[in-house]
Amino acid sequence: GWRRVSHASAVRDSRIGEIPARFLVEKICGLSWKNFSLLTELTLKPLFLVSLRRASFLIEDLPNRVATVLWEYASHPEARRKGGLLPLSLTHEEISGLVGASRPRVSSALKQLEQRGFFIRKGKQIMIQQAALGAYLRREYEILL
Repeated sequence: GWRRVSHASAVRDSRIGEIPARFLVEKICGLSWKNFSLLTELTLKPLFLVSLRRASFLIEDLPNRVATVLWEYASHPEARRKGGLLPLSLTHEEISGLVGASRPRVSSALKQLEQRGFFIRKGKQIMIQQAALGAYLRREYEILL
């Protein structure tokens, strides 16, 4: 169902044709379309998104990388049930490991995000302001959605 655009050039007279994806998967590869679709949705698509996210980490600034991690934690069912309250186990040290930066730099990025209103502190825990952070990330990464 995805439209792809490719360019090709022929070095001699050629004939071209289109092979529908379903035909290729079922007749050429010998897989059922349903199983292939499930495999794609459950395995390949998430792996692609992780790969894309990791690639974006090479060019994204640290506050955006931290914001993405906070958003992912806020999307967990337990955090949603608690209105965006992240677990105590999510320390600056753990975030550092997830975003590939030192703890002091992560602390600085967290201060920036807090000043922008993306979360508030509840004791030692972080409560994500889901409307503000969600809107920001959608604007920043709409191409990935």
